[in-house]
Amino acid sequence: MSWFVSMLCLAMSCVVMSLESPQILVFCLVMQSFLVVTLMGFLSSIWYSYILFLVFLGGMLVIFVYISSLAAGVKIDYQLKFSSFVFIGMMFMIFLLNWSDCKMMFSEIFSVMLMDTYGVHSLISMWSFILYLFIVGYLLLALYNVCWMMKTNKGPLRALK
Repeated sequence: MSWFVSMLCLAMSCVVMSLESPQILVFCLVMQSFLVVTLMGFLSSIWYSYILFLVFLGGMLVIFVYISSLAAGVKIDYQLKFSSFVFIGMMFMIFLLNWSDCKMMFSEIFSVMLMDTYGVHSLISMWSFILYLFIVGYLLLALYNVCWMMKTNKGPLRALK
């Protein structure tokens, strides 16, 4: 399974080199980070890679907002080149040739995920579960209040000139 994720990382790296739109570039970078985190999850504990992904995703969100405000008038016009089609076709053929191995790996991963409860128990204990539940409820209430105060029919918080 890790070879397939590695091949997808390689494919995403090749696609990033041919991009011109900042929005699609950010999307590809987020997908690339997700693939790297998935690959790291195979090597060590999934929680380390999950935290790394959340930190990276927060940084990418800030960069996306900044780039989108700078290039607000840029039209997204992405056309796949012939080399991209060839590379995607090769990836698909490799996946089909190794389908029986991939099918076996997927079944092993799902069985391990069902049996492995140590990772979840080490993150959330019964003593801290009530605190986590309270924090989630508080954040949802704060999100609802902010959305209600914005009054979307009147536009964003910052007035347009």
